[in-house]
Amino acid sequence: MKKLKSLWPLLIVPVIVGLFINWLTPVDVIGAIWKGLRWFGHFFVIPVTFPIWGIILLTLALPAVLALVVLVGACRPPEEGYEAYRSDSFFGVSWRWRYCLGQVDENIVARCPRCQGILDFHQFWSGVPGVALTCDHCGFNQRFDSDGLTLRNRVLKEIDRKLVSGEYRSVLERGS
Repeated sequence: MKKLKSLWPLLIVPVIVGLFINWLTPVDVIGAIWKGLRWFGHFFVIPVTFPIWGIILLTLALPAVLALVVLVGACRPPEEGYEAYRSDSFFGVSWRWRYCLGQVDENIVARCPRCQGILDFHQFWSGVPGVALTCDHCGFNQRFDSDGLTLRNRVLKEIDRKLVSGEYRSVLERGS
């Protein structure tokens, strides 16, 4: 219900703006939009002839393509290999990530080393830009003398370094 209340302005404002534009312009904007939608809808009722061999080929190919997509999966958690390395501790903070198409997804998550809660990034300024990672659950607080983007880039470089050097294997063995 809370999401619906927050979406309400996003739905009503474009309608009001559209009506205001329609009132200001001599062109019938609403009528033009309706005409465009009707024109697009006519594509779905045009009769098309298609050979029977094409229908059979599509019928056989569609399940095969769907099975391939499900089996391969672009962003799946693997059980072995370097892609099983999905969490580590850097700079006194636990970090978790996933892989998408064989690359480390840049949306890495900082987790509290005590309670494993998600840490919040708070920017601060004390002569140089900095960031503090804090846990709402247990009160953990870690400060860094760099901004959040630089910190994430440093963590991504550490992940890459461990992957290239093979050091990630020892982390996987420790976790097992």
